[in-house]
Amino acid sequence: MTIRMRLVGWNVQPVVMADDGENLTPVQVSSQMIPATAWDEFKEGGDHDALEALREHVEQAASDPG
Repeated sequence: MTIRMRLVGWNVQPVVMADDGENLTPVQVSSQMIPATAWDEFKEGGDHDALEALREHVEQAASDPG
């Protein structure tokens, strides 16, 4: 029997801090599973889109009172 490695995807988890100008506060971000079939698309702009959506979420949450 021949065993072969099969790549099925990557787990991507950015490390993000909220920066208020004085302090950095860690932001918990869940990992995202990128299937191998979508990896090229993710590298060609999907990563930017995902980080932009995360930035908007972090900044909106910081500006909401309470």
